[in-house]
Amino acid sequence: MNSQLRTKMPDKELADVERIDMKRRRSGMQPGAGIGSSLQHVPKPQLSNFEHVRRNVQAHAQGLFETPFQTRSHRTCHSFPGLPDVPSRADFAHLSRAYLDCIHEWYPIVHWPTFQREVDEIYKTRGFGCSSREWIGLFFAVLACGSLLPAEEASHSPNAVSRGPDYFESAMKMLTPWPEEIAIAHAQAALLISIYAMESNMKSLGSLWLASAVSVAQGLHMYVALGSGTHVENEVRRRLWWAIYTHDR
Repeated sequence: MNSQLRTKMPDKELADVERIDMKRRRSGMQPGAGIGSSLQHVPKPQLSNFEHVRRNVQAHAQGLFETPFQTRSHRTCHSFPGLPDVPSRADFAHLSRAYLDCIHEWYPIVHWPTFQREVDEIYKTRGFGCSSREWIGLFFAVLACGSLLPAEEASHSPNAVSRGPDYFESAMKMLTPWPEEIAIAHAQAALLISIYAMESNMKSLGSLWLASAVSVAQGLHMYVALGSGTHVENEVRRRLWWAIYTHDR
């Protein structure tokens, strides 16, 4: 082989080939030696004096990793202009019942006892005084989806059902512009807005809000099962992630 290579290769490349070939022959196993026997004689690597590596990781890895989920209350008590009016308690009762029957059964993304308790505080104070924008958006998204009633059921409360587009607009208004810190309520409201838009034959708008829900869910790392947080929080995260996945499919 070397005689043939001398006629076709420069001297430098030929020397490299011969050196590689010699190393390969020297590294070959002895006749009769098996793979298992050769592996048994390989010593384990000694890992020591890695304290400087730990110090470098601690010094240069600041901010690279973040906690996947942090519980943040939606009660901020910061006033902002343009708040919509609180609908009547009768309209909420009717639309929330319709939401539970037609939407919540398929997409159980809201822990209803907690949501109902927060709604009671809203009607007790007669305003959205200490509610965040994303929670108000979720509130109106629930009402908008509750207005998606069959024709035979809409006659029981025509006023509440006819205000569905208004609730839809209020929900979108409360979620935009998007803040720097996102919360679970953003993903919940975005998914419900997408459901209402698609059921109302607004396919493009529904796809945009569904994409927003997917982005928020990924930003909050809802695809990771966490050991921290309460049982309710972890369950809401799990159900919301799979509801978004199912709706997207």
